[in-house]
Amino acid sequence: MQFYDLFKDLIGYVPADYGEVRSFLGFMLPVVLVVCALFTSFFGLKCAALWCSVTLFFVGSSFSAKYLLPNRDLTDANFWIMFAVCLIIGMLLGVFSKYPARIQLIVGLFTLVYASLPSFISFFGETFSKVISFIVALALAFLTVKYKYIIIIATTSFSGSFIFWNVMDDEFSIKYKTFYAVVMGIAALAFQCYMNYDKLKETYKDVKMKYEKTERGGKKAVKVAKEKMHINPVMKNIKIIFWDFDNTLLDFTLAAHNSLINAFEKYNLGECTEEMIEAYHKINDKYWQMLERGEQTKEEILVNRFKEFFDLYGIKCDFPEEFKDAYENGIPDTISYIDNSFEIVSSLKGKYKQYIVTNGGYEVQKKRLRASGFSKLVEGAFISDKLKYEKPNKEFFDIVFDSIPACDKNDVLIVGDSLTSDMKGGNNAGIKTCWYNPKGKKRPKDIHIDCEIKQLNELYKIIGYTE
Repeated sequence: MQFYDLFKDLIGYVPADYGEVRSFLGFMLPVVLVVCALFTSFFGLKCAALWCSVTLFFVGSSFSAKYLLPNRDLTDANFWIMFAVCLIIGMLLGVFSKYPARIQLIVGLFTLVYASLPSFISFFGETFSKVISFIVALALAFLTVKYKYIIIIATTSFSGSFIFWNVMDDEFSIKYKTFYAVVMGIAALAFQCYMNYDKLKETYKDVKMKYEKTERGGKKAVKVAKEKMHINPVMKNIKIIFWDFDNTLLDFTLAAHNSLINAFEKYNLGECTEEMIEAYHKINDKYWQMLERGEQTKEEILVNRFKEFFDLYGIKCDFPEEFKDAYENGIPDTISYIDNSFEIVSSLKGKYKQYIVTNGGYEVQKKRLRASGFSKLVEGAFISDKLKYEKPNKEFFDIVFDSIPACDKNDVLIVGDSLTSDMKGGNNAGIKTCWYNPKGKKRPKDIHIDCEIKQLNELYKIIGYTE
């Protein structure tokens, strides 16, 4: 045992002329250590602060003595000065270490294990046994931070037992010291657990609470990560795809932009700036959402959006209905595909049943379908103006399902950019939803979305399509 050997070395520094002193110290050292070991082994948790302070006192005083006292004469006043210094160092370390209680506990447990373990694993060799003891002592010391009571009980039970039988072996040459040490350690562990049942129960509840809190936090973190990463499921069962048209397959924003500018020029209303166009789109989106909520009829929103727009910029226009017609008639003049949408729909033709489901004017959308070529790629197109219902109304999708061959709704997927019409419409219809979200908008909590894509070609992976 390392510190026992150190104490014996210190006794050896007492000059031979003081034989009685050396004999007394040599007798008292094992007695004190045996008593302390028994006390630590069976009452380690009850008096943790005391044995930590005592342990650190002995460590501080003995190590300082090793370097300050050798080769000094007991009759020399300097010896007693240095001896007093060693005691003061030990006392300071033992007393003041209790203020940072966690540090005291860590250092105390580390010292206790490192002092007692090496001689019991000496078969590894002196150096290696010290290394193992150092690692074990360090691990147990820091584990006390989380599992305070049980680690203190286990460490003091076995370390005290190891120290006790080490001293006994040194004094009486005990043959089976390891066996006795383990048996005594187990007995001391059982005794301390019995004596400290309430504290162990408290530790168990605390650890359980922390574990559950961590588990809940972990699950929440995984959920948030999945939401942020938008981990999409693979849906190989999909046989039917409902495509939204505007801003999913064709760039409606660009078409509206060009048509609005042309309508301004046609009626000599002045310059239509980018700021005005942006304001119009916001007004237009607001009115379409009002239509989806059933607050206005389609005929009302198509005209009222322009009335509000003109009022916003103080534009005198007494013919909003005529302006609306000119604007809508100009939209099919701009055909701009989104994300190679034409090639994607074309590649899926014959492998999946594809339909276009869109809100909009029947004549305008019909012209755009023909001009874009999508009318030849899909099985059919359903336009709200013709059906007399808008997405996301369930009635819209009821008509769609009544018009196509019978199918299982679990095999149907709607792909669209609009949360309020496409995703909510999919929810109302009871089908799978795929949100086309190229701008990475935040996913809402009140609408169920099965999968999310930033590019249309990501759909291939979701439906398990390979060429």
